[in-house]
Amino acid sequence: MRSIYLVSGAVRLLVWVRYRSDAERKRLESILDKYRGSLSIVRPSGAVYIVEATSEEVLNPFISELFAKLGDTVSTYVVGQEYRVEPRRYSVRVCFSGLTVDRVWGYVEAFMINFRGVLVSETRAGRRYSLYVKGEGEAKACVNVVKAGDGVCVYLELEGYSRAPDIIGSRFRGYMISLGGRVSGS
Repeated sequence: MRSIYLVSGAVRLLVWVRYRSDAERKRLESILDKYRGSLSIVRPSGAVYIVEATSEEVLNPFISELFAKLGDTVSTYVVGQEYRVEPRRYSVRVCFSGLTVDRVWGYVEAFMINFRGVLVSETRAGRRYSLYVKGEGEAKACVNVVKAGDGVCVYLELEGYSRAPDIIGSRFRGYMISLGGRVSGS
């Protein structure tokens, strides 16, 4: 885990959430409410902008004018390195003997329906799904089904920031094995 810059003896982060739906906004509010007792969480009033310049000489006239015209209503902070959390990944390959590609895609579709997977895109390379595990979070899935010798193999790659990839991947693996598949590699 990356170290966090300490400011005045406290850890301070600017958290910018770009939610895409009302459901995501509500999840954000739920998480904020959960941690309000242990963290100081403030939503700044007014407008918040990230201003980037090639040098201080380019930035200084902007800052000077901002303070000259708006005075003590302006607060500026130097933004350090972005604090990122690496997503969790899960991948599995399951192969079936004597089945068609269409039959195995049917198995994948049945699994996705059961997990309320939303098809995000489809190309020749495979299908991308978004899946949500209640209480755990979201995972993005990339699935491909290919002919392999006398059988068919399904490749699943999951990525997310919670335990969702592990939960979904484990259940996918178990489901495919229950249908006669065998795990090949991992």
